[in-house]
Amino acid sequence: MEFLAAKCPSCGADIQVPGNKDFAFCTFCGSNVKVRESVIMKSDVDTDNLIALGNVELQARDYNEAMEYFTRVLEVDGKNPKAWLGRGHATIRKANSQLKLFEEAMVYFTNALDNSPETEQEALTNIIIAEYTPKKFMSGHIEFLDRLIKIKPEKVFLLQVISLLDVIEADMSKSGNKLSPERQTIKTDALALLKENHPVDYNRYLRSIEKKEKHLEERDANYEASALKRQEQELFSGKRLLGDIFTVSLLNVIVTGIIILIFDSFGISASEGFGRALTIFLVLSAFTNFAVYLNKRRQLKAFKNEMAFRKNPFKNMVQ
Repeated sequence: MEFLAAKCPSCGADIQVPGNKDFAFCTFCGSNVKVRESVIMKSDVDTDNLIALGNVELQARDYNEAMEYFTRVLEVDGKNPKAWLGRGHATIRKANSQLKLFEEAMVYFTNALDNSPETEQEALTNIIIAEYTPKKFMSGHIEFLDRLIKIKPEKVFLLQVISLLDVIEADMSKSGNKLSPERQTIKTDALALLKENHPVDYNRYLRSIEKKEKHLEERDANYEASALKRQEQELFSGKRLLGDIFTVSLLNVIVTGIIILIFDSFGISASEGFGRALTIFLVLSAFTNFAVYLNKRRQLKAFKNEMAFRKNPFKNMVQ
């Protein structure tokens, strides 16, 4: 057991008191001694003055110097809530967006709450929440935001954690993935708290989600329609179509000549001269141009299927 040097507030005697107890007996006068107060008397340290100096340094934004003052108080009085609060202020105000400092400050704030009277808990909680409110939170802070929400379901934290998880969920859904069960629970709880404590903002959030989904659907539909139109124009435009017809016609002329030579070499009876060549050419053109048309329709259908696959690549997968 650790014993601390102290001074009896009743008789002024130098005594030793156990550090792990709140009260002890003075061996000289037999009075009941409050350990914390007796240690402060022995130390001859003006803790109130040190806390006041620390607060001055906080106002001057010299957070390292402020930390020194509050630490000196805690060396004498480890349960001083004002000193723990001051350390929390000094830490969070230099944190920017550093998660490590966010968490360190929360340890100090929690100690301040644990050592404060119950009547001061609510006011102290509001002070702590106010320190985190202007901070910028990112995806790596989601679990920490959840801790803040559990302290107090402040609207700004609820909306931030929901917004961050919405962005992550949207990005993950593109590859067919989902939020982890832990983060899904955080989002579900945050939405429930938003609905319970801030119903107007909850309804506004629902409307914004509905509007966003409608906008995305319209955007996707417009993109799909314009892409299909471009593809159809590319396949069936006059310039492209004439080019394909010209290419096929050249091939048909060649094939017509080959067929005539084959007929002549085998003595196959057929009409003579230009009429025979024209007939063969027209028959070939009818078949080949129809085949070209069918091929273009097949390409357009394949393009539609590809777009549908990109939109939902996991639609036809076996679960």
